Amino acid sequence: MIRFLIPIAIYFVAEYFCGAIAAMAVAIAYSTIELIIKYIRTKKIDSSPCIDIALIGLFGFAEHITNGIEGLMYVVLPIVVALLMLASLLTPLDLFASIGGSYMKKIQRSPFNQMNMRKSMLRMLVWCVIMAILEAIVYIKPSITHKYSEYQLFVVVVVLLAYIATEFVVGHINRRKYKNCEWVPLMNENAEIVGVAPRPLVHNGSLWLHPVVHLHVIHNHKLLLQLRPKTKKIQPNKWDTAVGGHITAQEKLEDALRREAWEEIGLRDFKARLQARYVWRSDVEHEYVFSFVTENAGPFRTINEGEVEELRFWSKQELLDNIDRGAFTPNLVHELQSSILALL
Repeated sequence: MIRFLIPIAIYFVAEYFCGAIAAMAVAIAYSTIELIIKYIRTKKIDSSPCIDIALIGLFGFAEHITNGIEGLMYVVLPIVVALLMLASLLTPLDLFASIGGSYMKKIQRSPFNQMNMRKSMLRMLVWCVIMAILEAIVYIKPSITHKYSEYQLFVVVVVLLAYIATEFVVGHINRRKYKNCEWVPLMNENAEIVGVAPRPLVHNGSLWLHPVVHLHVIHNHKLLLQLRPKTKKIQPNKWDTAVGGHITAQEKLEDALRREAWEEIGLRDFKARLQARYVWRSDVEHEYVFSFVTENAGPFRTINEGEVEELRFWSKQELLDNIDRGAFTPNLVHELQSSILALL
């Protein structure tokens, strides 16, 4: 959001010292230079400086309609910014992605970054409202401040610094909050990585798409399943794929598969083939599943307590007899019916 503040700050400061016309000229010159530099670098016209110019024009229009009424502009402009912020939060208008150009478009690809951006916009909206209220007080009762115009600019500077300080504090709190969290990649449905997020946030109903690995272990036409502990938040006390877990940020698919196989069933040396990949969505999670199959007799053992309650092989007939009785996780039922039963 700091990128959005630059042309506004330039306009306010220039307007205070030089007047509205000079402020528009300086701010538009800044945006034009930025446009030219980005065109020279990329050979493409970036929309963000163009949006900046349009915003400066909007501020100039607000200055024009308040012309002759000293100080009213400082009340109107934060209201204008607040309305723009509100429109971006409540409507499909993607104004701030346009303002940020290619940088903001990269941020917007990640749901985690989108969430943080919306929270930042909401905080900016609050500070704009506070600024408008303070400026209105100064405007209505200039006798309180004695120095009318100087205090109005002082309010602008203080509120902008307060917003920047708020963002710094919130960022510091979030970094400490997620410091020891496992981070997982976020994907789109084309299996492209679009960002990362703390693992707790992908299972809190956010439905952010993230990759997981499954490993089906077959031996003598039987399928190894694990019983999920009663303490699990998702599908407790249900039989599930022998191995299933998240891919962590910067981790390769094969490395994640081998790590999870060792952690959940104590299996190290195995060869697996990719059987299927698909998108799975439930009420609490949204996963891009990479499903593997291996022929292996073990031995198997649980490494981490609380992850696996029990391991045992199931015959094809046992699977068919229990598939409609609620003994298995819905995800396992899907994989059994789509491909795994045919392999037994």
